[in-house]
This record gives sequence, structure tokens and C-alpha cells, in this order.
Amino acid sequence: MGLSSLLGDLNKNQISMDEFVTQGQILCIESGIAATGGAIGQMLIPIPVLGSIIGTVTANFVWDLQKDKLGAREQELKEMLDTYTKSILAKVDKAYQDIISKINATYARYNSLIDAAFDVHANSAV
Repeated sequence: MGLSSLLGDLNKNQISMDEFVTQGQILCIESGIAATGGAIGQMLIPIPVLGSIIGTVTANFVWDLQKDKLGAREQELKEMLDTYTKSILAKVDKAYQDIISKINATYARYNSLIDAAFDVHANSAV
């Protein structure tokens, strides 16, 4: 599964933008691991192409073994980050509502913007 298939799934609304970004990041990690394995393999086995192929296959094999073990930890981390994000958004929403309430309370004192513009008390504070 490559980036083009992910893009196709996104365009067909089979996956959400969040899933697209997450799967894209996983693809980038896997590509980086394969490239690093290829470079290490070529360095250790200096036979043209053979060292790179062996390194890439070995890196992908090790990654596939470890990927399942990382899945549970990754899910735990994702849940923790989601909880943190929700708490931050709740704080931002409350602050936003407080600001909107203050604006509404201030504006409620005036019948129009013209009254606000020519209010001596409001303008003396500026």
C-alpha cells in the first residue's frame, strides 16, 4: 500500500484525513527504515546491488517483527495524546466562551456602535 492508494482511498472517502496523515507517516517511517537498511547493507557487503538488497530485506524483516509489538504501545500513546488534546480544547473552548460573554455584555450596554463610539467613559480609558 503506497501513497497513491492512500490518496485514492481519501478521495473516495474510504478513510478520513486523520487516517490519511497517520498512514502517510507510517509509510515514511517504513521507507526510511528500508533506505537505512539498504545503505547499511551496501556498506557491510560492498558487492554492487547485492548488499543493498540484503540490507533492505533484513531491515524490512526486522521492522515487520517489531511493528506488531509497537502497535499496543502506540495505541496507548495515542489514547493519552487524545485525552490531553481534548482537555486542552475544553480549556480553550471555556476561555473562548468567557471572551464572547464579555464582548456580549459590553455590547449589550450600548444600543448601537454609534453610542459606543461617542461614550465618554469608554473612550477615556483608551
